[in-house]
Amino acid sequence: MRPGWKGTPFMKYMAAVLLLVAAMSAQNAPSTSKGARLDIPAISREANGSIVSIIMSDKDRHPIAQGSGFLISKDGQVVTNYHVIRNGTSAVIKFPDGTFFAVDGVLVSDEDRDVAIIKVHGNGLRR
Repeated sequence: MRPGWKGTPFMKYMAAVLLLVAAMSAQNAPSTSKGARLDIPAISREANGSIVSIIMSDKDRHPIAQGSGFLISKDGQVVTNYHVIRNGTSAVIKFPDGTFFAVDGVLVSDEDRDVAIIKVHGNGLRR
């Protein structure tokens, strides 16, 4: 599924998704006073619940890779790197509170840009 994507509807979709992610991040960013910067603990508190671990498994359900991603929608869309999902046949997402959700599949991926959006089986998830 890697024909020339340049200028195709896929690229327009990916550009729209990336713009949406950027807009959501800017909209949800904590407000700070002029010149103030968030420290790492503050950033971690703000992101808590949105950052996930991804555990990829082979066809025999043996773990083969682990990576991270972040939730971009309450219906379970997660952005991750393509190299995290490249070789697996199934995956689960682990949230910071220890809950696990199965991954339904890959919604879109771009190997050259090393980005993928996967769908977690669940709704009403914190974003």
